Amino acid sequence: MAITEIQRLQERVHTLEQLLDAHERTAVEQAARLEEAHAAMQQRAVERNRELLAALGKLTQQEEAFRMLFEEAPVAYHEIDCFGVILRVNRAECRLLGYPSEEMVGRPIWEFVAPSDRDVSRAATLAKLSAVQPLTPSRRKYLTSRNAILVLEIHESYLLDREGKIQGIRTALIDITARVRAERELQSAKEAAEAASRAKSEFLANMSHEIRTPMNAVIGLTDLAMAAASPGQVEYLALVKESAESLLTIINDILDFSKIEAGKLVIEEIPFELRETIETTVKTMESRAREKGLALTVSMAPEVPGAVRGDRCRFRQVLVNLISNAIKFTHVGRVEIWVKAEETGDTVRVEVAVRDTGIGMTAEQKRRIFDAFEQADNSMSRRFGGTGLGLAISSNLATLMGGRIRVESTPGMGSTFSFECALKPYVGRIAEHAPNRVDAMAPLNVLLAEDSRVNQRVACEMLQRAGHQVAVAGDGFQAVALAGQQSFDLILMDLHMPGMDGLAATREIRSRLPGGGPKIVAMTACAMAADRERCLEAGMDGYVSKPVTMEALVREMCRVVTAAVPQAV
Repeated sequence: MAITEIQRLQERVHTLEQLLDAHERTAVEQAARLEEAHAAMQQRAVERNRELLAALGKLTQQEEAFRMLFEEAPVAYHEIDCFGVILRVNRAECRLLGYPSEEMVGRPIWEFVAPSDRDVSRAATLAKLSAVQPLTPSRRKYLTSRNAILVLEIHESYLLDREGKIQGIRTALIDITARVRAERELQSAKEAAEAASRAKSEFLANMSHEIRTPMNAVIGLTDLAMAAASPGQVEYLALVKESAESLLTIINDILDFSKIEAGKLVIEEIPFELRETIETTVKTMESRAREKGLALTVSMAPEVPGAVRGDRCRFRQVLVNLISNAIKFTHVGRVEIWVKAEETGDTVRVEVAVRDTGIGMTAEQKRRIFDAFEQADNSMSRRFGGTGLGLAISSNLATLMGGRIRVESTPGMGSTFSFECALKPYVGRIAEHAPNRVDAMAPLNVLLAEDSRVNQRVACEMLQRAGHQVAVAGDGFQAVALAGQQSFDLILMDLHMPGMDGLAATREIRSRLPGGGPKIVAMTACAMAADRERCLEAGMDGYVSKPVTMEALVREMCRVVTAAVPQAV
């Protein structure tokens, strides 16, 4: 019994020893694995530490590069926090504003803005930091340490945290003080130039009025005198009229050039007979060519249309200038006008070539002739008159009409001027022209409002010879009074009169008389386009500029009274 118990105990001890050996082996194995894991962890830690050190070094390099870039940038930079306080500022900004960085860091940015802009800057900065106002380039005045005002252009970007929340603003400042000063000087120069241009236009308009008023008397009285003069006197009077018309041409050239320079010359677009315009224009120049023994011919291609839309007056002005020059500079031979046209879609391109057998021009002369106040012969002994504006004006008119003028010339062998312009097709009937004779009209009861006694006499003589009854008013007040006392078919109204001018008198008549009163035609020395518009706005029905010819006056009277013929161009 005792032996059996001892054996069981020995078996248990043996079992326990086996278990203890197994636990020891397991513990050793676990310790070995732990040692291996620890060694691996240490290796990974070393590698990770190496990676972190490399990343830290790279980040340090990047930060240093950014710091150097921020500090050494030629453009002024600063950063502010979410309260508008300066976090850092670069050297360029310190140099620009004249403050050391120690005086700027830690202070609100608006403290460095000029007092006049300070409140606005503070409000705008806080609004941007709150994302209420977007970051857009702007201008702001800054105050330097020397109390100088700089105009700076501001370019901003947000400083964001990892969650995208606004932490501040980075700002680049560009000094545009010199540019703003230059802009102001340029604006001042522009305003001064515009003022000078207005003064020149007003001066030319006034001079035109002052010259046209006596010119109206010269030309009008010459016409009247020629009707009753002897043959010898007619010759002298014709020379007087020719000289007066030459002076009028110079005045018109200067006015046209002034309007072109100011950009106020408008090209009209009205229907007119192209072929008839060319033929009648050439016909009016035949007598001048005949006096010099020159042949003047015109040839039009079959495709040249009859009716077109465009500015008949300006087209004719260019054509007259080219033909007149050709006759002037040709002593022997001929002047030929060749016309061709091509219609493409809604455009009719017309080309008129004026060829002469005159004196011709050198290459240098051809280069200068389209310049204002230049002529082919500028010597003191030059044989040909003129202002030197005709071709300059014609060239500009051609450009305004969508074309150009070219010239080909050889000294001693003549010149060819080619004028191109763009017109528009027109399908329809163009009304016939008004009669050219004053006595073709029925007698009218006319009120003439004119302060110049000489012009009163000229106009009265013209109208009375044509059978019209005329009453005269010396100013606007008399015109209004007479219009209310008598019945008139037509009022011829001067604009510039003492007391009450023609515009005020017209408005007064329109407001007082039943139905607005009789037809009113402005007859004035004001020849600018704006003057016509002012007359129509005041209630006038027509407009003729002085010097007034019988033909122009009757055409406008017929148009206004009968409303059956087009206005003269």
